[in-house]
Amino acid sequence: MREKLTRKFVDTGYDATPMVPCSELNDIFDLQGLPGAVFCSREEEAVAVGAGMHIAGRQPLVLMQSSGLMSSLNTVGSLLVAYALPVTLLVAMRGGADEQNPTQVPTGRAVQPSLGALGCVTITCCAGTLLSTLRTIRLNPISNASPTVVLLT
Repeated sequence: MREKLTRKFVDTGYDATPMVPCSELNDIFDLQGLPGAVFCSREEEAVAVGAGMHIAGRQPLVLMQSSGLMSSLNTVGSLLVAYALPVTLLVAMRGGADEQNPTQVPTGRAVQPSLGALGCVTITCCAGTLLSTLRTIRLNPISNASPTVVLLT
């Protein structure tokens, strides 16, 4: 299943995937097999790489976990939002009702309000609708002037 989704990912239109790997996303995709995979050491770096790729004419999808998103909010706000870069982020959500790690709960609760305060567009989806959601965003951008964050639950 994972390899099949990785192959179908090409149809979404994203040609670059700067990321900080996480097990939730690795369960869905073969991360090394994604187009233009760039492995970053921190989420802020992945956001900045995605911004540079967008400026250079690429169609990046930045991948990370929700706790890392919270660490990178300054970069999202001062780079993507401030310069109206419509980069898409795919965020594997943690901190929900079934969360086993209590340290993930506070940041999980803060994700949507924080993104809303920055003016980011947020969309929630599950693994079953992920590829169609990403394809729709690429073909029909919700915003041409702000980042779109897909929250994978």
